[in-house]
Amino acid sequence: MIVTVVAVLCFLSISSAVQPKYEFVEEWQLWKSRHEKIYDTHLMELERHLTWLSNKKYIEQHNANSHIFGFELAMNNFGDMVGNVLCLYAHALLCVMIALLTYSKIL
Repeated sequence: MIVTVVAVLCFLSISSAVQPKYEFVEEWQLWKSRHEKIYDTHLMELERHLTWLSNKKYIEQHNANSHIFGFELAMNNFGDMVGNVLCLYAHALLCVMIALLTYSKIL
């Protein structure tokens, strides 16, 4: 019985320590509002927030050294997406452009 209680208490302390949390909440809410972002579930929003936060930190680190790179970065409407999602969007856009070009040549 005591072992079970200790195990449960250890699990609760570990799980509360590794749970992700929101940071820069006001900036996140403003960014979501500006780009009309709405997520289906709380979990999806948390995942996108963590991606946005990672991208935000990357941008800040890059811009702190922009004198080395010669340019600065800025957050845009794709800030909550990871590379593979962006590739899907880019691929879909490319397919639409090819279709439009092909269709316009047929006419």
